[in-house]
Amino acid sequence: MIAVLEQKRGFNYRKHTLFSDKVVVETKSTRKIDKYEIKIEKLGFQTQYQADNTLPGKIFFAVCMVIPVALIISELLLHNVGTRNLLINCVCWFGLALFSFLKQHQDDIFLVGGDKNLIFYRNIPSEQKVLDFIELVIKATKDNIKNKYLSFDPNTPDEEYLARLNWLKETEMITEEEFENYKIDLEIKRLLS
Repeated sequence: MIAVLEQKRGFNYRKHTLFSDKVVVETKSTRKIDKYEIKIEKLGFQTQYQADNTLPGKIFFAVCMVIPVALIISELLLHNVGTRNLLINCVCWFGLALFSFLKQHQDDIFLVGGDKNLIFYRNIPSEQKVLDFIELVIKATKDNIKNKYLSFDPNTPDEEYLARLNWLKETEMITEEEFENYKIDLEIKRLLS
């Protein structure tokens, strides 16, 4: 195991465990529990942010809190609402306010670009810790792919190995300098074998 990121928001829970060859994801919510693993070479290298606009939700919450308070003040000062109506309205409006407060808005970071995506809460425990974990996943993914494609077999034709090197350079897994160094290493290994 290389690293673990645990995230809890309300009743929802996400745990990502990074190994050298896979990521194990555990999610729990009030509706279901999932546990699955993703092979590291199936992941991408780009991050994408996605968040709901929370302003309408905040306005709705404020309105749901102000209406029952206004009704209580009106009943206390003017006695024009009635106790039964006041009680029903307070329960309804405070219930809607509670629902609005507990409803979770989306504020996620996605790791995309591969066959599978990983989803993280953006700021739990902190945005920097989430980004650091994502960087570990990206580094492990690149290292895994580089190890897979750079393994030298004397029976591998030069064209195939150079095609692998070229693909690694095009996908920015290796730099131009590393590309040239691996080509020189190939020539040396051919001479020694």
